[in-house]
Amino acid sequence: MASAPMAAPRKLRPERAVASLKGDLDASRALLWIGARNRLSDSIWSFRHLALASTEHPYQTGPGETELTMEILVFVKRVPATDSKIKVGADGKQIDPAGVEYVLNPYDEFAVEEALKTKEKFGGEVTVLTIGSADAQKELRTCLAMGADKAILLEADTSSVDASSISKCLAAKAKELGAQIIFCGKQAVDGDDAQVGVRVATLLGWACVSDVSSLELSDGAFVATRDIEGGKEKIEGKLPAVLTCQKGLNEPRYPNLKGIMAAKKKPLESSPASLESAALRVAGLTPPPARPAPAILGEGAAAVDLLIDKLKNEAKVI
Repeated sequence: MASAPMAAPRKLRPERAVASLKGDLDASRALLWIGARNRLSDSIWSFRHLALASTEHPYQTGPGETELTMEILVFVKRVPATDSKIKVGADGKQIDPAGVEYVLNPYDEFAVEEALKTKEKFGGEVTVLTIGSADAQKELRTCLAMGADKAILLEADTSSVDASSISKCLAAKAKELGAQIIFCGKQAVDGDDAQVGVRVATLLGWACVSDVSSLELSDGAFVATRDIEGGKEKIEGKLPAVLTCQKGLNEPRYPNLKGIMAAKKKPLESSPASLESAALRVAGLTPPPARPAPAILGEGAAAVDLLIDKLKNEAKVI
């Protein structure tokens, strides 16, 4: 809770002070004493007021760090829940949305959380951005309830677009918004392309680290760590940058009731997306083959040879 503003110290009126002084002080010495006392009071009050203001600053940095206020942008996507039962649509090129639950891409949750942590440490504003249908407003509201400041929806039919056209649209919007750092999930769990983050960084000419599992920011620079086969890789760079986020980077917060209510009043802008024609197209989707019904091959030692034969020649697992 902010402290009540302090009142300036009361100053002595010269004529009253002169009257109250002992007889051994003449008027000129009294006036000098009054001026010194009032100047000292002004200095003490100004110092206390400055100290109070600094302790109430919401984005103070730690020792040796400079204050870094950033425009923070997060790319998010609306995707089918991973536990949904997926069926191929009638056209054979996209899924049937009937009965499918849509959610915020799980990897994007780590991106939103890291953006919020960055804002809490350095200040700035967190904007979440997505391309999709009007239905994506639900996922954007979820981000706002988590703590993002505003959301932008670029409306478009994304059924016939690819990573190239999406990346060009997002890069243009990021440049327009004046973003200084961009977070996104390492991949979307529907297409699993893992291309958008690195493509946007290339288009903007920014630094980029993918699959980030640990991050440190200070003084316009970053140190990112990511898991590689058999170890970890630490990468240093300078902002602006695009960072794609991996599981383990943080623990995404859950929207609380206060955040959900506040999200209803936060700005959510919507405008048509300007997308180029896709360079690639989906030729078709095919569901995985049905699992064969289990069979009893025999009993006891007599079934061992037959089991080994099927595992080797049919299942091809040995």
